[in-house]
Amino acid sequence: MNVIGLSKERFSRRALLKRLGVGAAVLPLLNANQASAAGPRKRFMSYTWNNGLNLKDFHPSGDMIEPKALLKPFVDANLMSKLLMPIGLNYTHWIDHGESSKGHDTFPGLLTGCWRGTPNVSLDYVIAEQIAKEVQLPRKLLTLGVRPYGSDPARTSWSGPGRENKAELDPYKIYDELFAGASLPPVEIENIRARRQSVIDFVRADLTRFGSRLGVDDRLKIDAHLSSIRELEADLAPPSAQSGSCQVPTLGTKIDLSDRATTPAHTKMMLDLIVMAFKCDISRVATFDPVDGQMNSPVPWLGISDLHHKVAHAQNGGKYAEKLKIDGWYFSQVAYVAKQLDQIVEGDKTLLDNTVILSANAMEDGTSHYVGNIPFLLLGSCGGYFRTGGRAVRYARLPHNLMLAALAQAFGINVTSFGDKYPGVLTGLT
Repeated sequence: MNVIGLSKERFSRRALLKRLGVGAAVLPLLNANQASAAGPRKRFMSYTWNNGLNLKDFHPSGDMIEPKALLKPFVDANLMSKLLMPIGLNYTHWIDHGESSKGHDTFPGLLTGCWRGTPNVSLDYVIAEQIAKEVQLPRKLLTLGVRPYGSDPARTSWSGPGRENKAELDPYKIYDELFAGASLPPVEIENIRARRQSVIDFVRADLTRFGSRLGVDDRLKIDAHLSSIRELEADLAPPSAQSGSCQVPTLGTKIDLSDRATTPAHTKMMLDLIVMAFKCDISRVATFDPVDGQMNSPVPWLGISDLHHKVAHAQNGGKYAEKLKIDGWYFSQVAYVAKQLDQIVEGDKTLLDNTVILSANAMEDGTSHYVGNIPFLLLGSCGGYFRTGGRAVRYARLPHNLMLAALAQAFGINVTSFGDKYPGVLTGLT
């Protein structure tokens, strides 16, 4: 009889927590920021928008990222060393189908690597499924947005052909889903912690007695399991003893979500929720599409009267400064969420170091709608997997599928391709 196998099942960390009767929203508050014995808790986030960029204010001239106008938010946030820029990747499906100027239509294939009408499983969903094999989290995947989506195929997150992962646009609703029940009085949290501690004490004594009857090799296994229990005890320490312990966020003053002028406040709420979900280990994967693939939206908070789409069509003419201002604002939001993650310490790294954020657009520029030379940007090294350092890595017009495969591999997913038709994994990033 394999007594060690039985003991591992009986005394596993997950089995213990199951028996404690604590709601999923409360568990992260008692578990936050403890490093996994198997390595760092890796997270993935995508932040996508459309209408292209002014690439001369984005791409560097050499192999190191330069502090050009669109990257100023990262300079201000002291994040340049945590950037990695792959240059020369195409949405090759559209080019091969004779649709090289169909930039607005590429949104559904941005994370799937599939052509229009055939979106399959997106990268965020695949990563979330992989993480779910290792740990059960309250939310496997967060898909968030800010504005309603129109008739365009606007989604980047898919669980299969024709199955969109619908984005939640209401921060108050997602707040309740993530943190309802988490705002317990301190005395109740202490009672929960005490109940959990009593179970730990029992299991430790039981394991110690059990181990005394075993041989040397099996006792070593028991000792290793006791070490895991000691890590669990650290999770039970009072909040004052935990550095950067998880705190339930506040959303601030109630805003009118239908008012376009509240977009900056609305966006900040959503990004703050992602940060706290990552910090509290409620979720490790988040997809953020602010608006739809057409992006025919007003930007009144920037003092610009024309719609974003109209500005983009004239970005190489009289609207250049306005387009720069719009995209600078979007990058400032990416820098904001990255900075928040970078201020959270996890062991000898930051939460950003254990994350990779994919900032992506659906076309090269808003005038031509060309679907090649896409402006991608990676932030964070995903637990040291990617070699950041402010590098720019150039490629000879390769399918972006190869980058998706490289991102999947960063999470331990054994793939040699991603999407369909274009096999391979992008080199030069790790």
